[in-house]
Amino acid sequence: MHVVFKTDGSGVSRGFSGSYRSYDYNAVISQSLFGYIASPGYPLMYPRSSHFSWTIYGGSGTFIALRMLSFDLEDGSSCHYDYVQVYDGPNNSSRTLYKMCSIRYPPVIMSSASYLHIVFNTDNSNEYPGFAASYQVNDCIFTLTDTSGYIVSPGFPAEYRDNLYCTWTIIAPPDTFIVLSVSEFQLENNCAADYLKIYDGKYTSAPLLGTFCDTAPPKIISTTNAMLLVFKTDGSIISIGFNGTFTTDGILVIFFLTTCLSSNTYLTFAVQHTPQSVRSAPYATTFQIL
Repeated sequence: MHVVFKTDGSGVSRGFSGSYRSYDYNAVISQSLFGYIASPGYPLMYPRSSHFSWTIYGGSGTFIALRMLSFDLEDGSSCHYDYVQVYDGPNNSSRTLYKMCSIRYPPVIMSSASYLHIVFNTDNSNEYPGFAASYQVNDCIFTLTDTSGYIVSPGFPAEYRDNLYCTWTIIAPPDTFIVLSVSEFQLENNCAADYLKIYDGKYTSAPLLGTFCDTAPPKIISTTNAMLLVFKTDGSIISIGFNGTFTTDGILVIFFLTTCLSSNTYLTFAVQHTPQSVRSAPYATTFQIL
């Protein structure tokens, strides 16, 4: 709200007085598998001295993935002024997953169980456009069809839960690679207990690219346009899990060139173009004499 008081150069009077107050907003979202939340007034400036919260409940046995679409808040040391705080549970007594301000934020936040509580708090000074986010509720079975994206274990960077079974199926356009890069990784040091398995295809019957528990996966490149990640935990030791990114912007082309060296001698070259994100140099090409 913006109030303007203007006077001219003639008569005067007593004027006016009034009062105002800010209002808290607390929403509970349930029985919704997908939706959006945003700061009040977004994309215009959010109000000062306000407190807003959203509690998302997905139902028993579900997980909630929160994806930030836009984020622009007042900056400040340790986010003392305006901030968004995300809790891994039904209220602000639950453990904090992230506290965010300015323009810094994690792209994806995932609950470790069926609740996610989001708090947006503003002080009495500056105003900014705020934030917008989408949420998705499911049973930890994800199908990803974007050309790039983020993958996080439930509850990251806090500890994951016992007895999880989560999968991410990445499907890229035809004739493309998938490049997976894991940036943070910490699991129980026992692959018979907790592990991340990565397959070169959509199903567990596809070739296994690796099983990881005590060491982080290196950069992994599929040979098809699909990749499956399986994350499984047992009922004992827990850790923080992992996060990573994937891209699908490469194109694999294999063709053959036959060159005549003389009237009866030929060389055949196999030419393979690899994804741009993993090339050692622009237009890198390998040659093999067959």
